[in-house]
Amino acid sequence: MKPKWTHEKGKESRDIYHHLLEREQDKLEKEEMSGVHSNLPNLAELEILKTYVYYDQPLIYSCKDKAEQIYLVLFWAEEEAFTSQTWLYLPVSETRMKVLEANEIDLYCAYSQPETKLYRVIVFNGKDEPDIHVFDPATLTDNDLPGREFFLCD
Repeated sequence: MKPKWTHEKGKESRDIYHHLLEREQDKLEKEEMSGVHSNLPNLAELEILKTYVYYDQPLIYSCKDKAEQIYLVLFWAEEEAFTSQTWLYLPVSETRMKVLEANEIDLYCAYSQPETKLYRVIVFNGKDEPDIHVFDPATLTDNDLPGREFFLCD
């Protein structure tokens, strides 16, 4: 499944998929080795709050953990052999979630300028635990996200 994001005002659709740069992969491998992944979200304990975009499965939704931390989750990519899916988990404050739901900022801005961290989560078919990495939003390109002026709510 490779949905294309349709932008408001007749803008052409963009494919949100791309191959990660080797530089980013090297950086993530170094972070893994350094043990930088403490305080990562426990995905098994997340409660879905609201689904914003659904196509065969939720593609954009909000959820919260036991500590009431809210995450805005974006489907990012699926491997062609359907062996894994990649998601971006964006921790957001209650205030920022309200701003997003009021369409005061678009998704591009939210993900490219996070309040704190951004997580890349890779879920492998047949594997119990996903791979979770802190992700540098500076490495995102325009093709990685829904375009500017793609808002959370209609």
